[in-house]
Amino acid sequence: MASEALARADGLLARVTATADAISSVVAVSPLDRPEDASLAARLLRQIKTLAADADELRKTMKAPHLAAGRAVDERFRGPRRELDRVESMIKARLAEAAEKRERARLAAVQAAQDAVQRHDAEAANAALAELSADVASLDGISERWTWEAVEIDLDALPPEYVIRSVNQTRMSEEIRTANREGRTPKVRGVRFQKRATIAARRA
Repeated sequence: MASEALARADGLLARVTATADAISSVVAVSPLDRPEDASLAARLLRQIKTLAADADELRKTMKAPHLAAGRAVDERFRGPRRELDRVESMIKARLAEAAEKRERARLAAVQAAQDAVQRHDAEAANAALAELSADVASLDGISERWTWEAVEIDLDALPPEYVIRSVNQTRMSEEIRTANREGRTPKVRGVRFQKRATIAARRA
């Protein structure tokens, strides 16, 4: 059964390659822009669509059992693996919370030492500095990376270079569909539209 499918695939792929080469040699020397070329172009497109559809159908048929087996394997591992990911995230979150707590304490100690220095309180300054020198146990195989996160943003106060302006493609597509339906040119202030041709072909 498998050998028959492979033989069928080899035969179809050979036809696909030969047809593509033959059609390419025609299109390479002809722009197909004359009225009399229209029927030739249509014939070539239908031939391409037929072979492409046949190849896709056979490819899907041959892949189906492999995909099913792969999904079964994925499903077997998915549940236990998800549990590992959940526990890993919990541990990392706890370690991150502890590290952030230590950092807040460190910053508070630095501020306390600076305030004590301003007050000329050497004893308080030394006490604050003593907190900074407390050793933190290193964890084998674990590293900390620090970065900044924007936790509150005032869009009105942001400099223009920090704001991204993008086109609402959904609204743009809606206007184009409406214009096509009403037989008119799309109208959107600030946009210039140009007609583009899209060619579709069906199987022979």
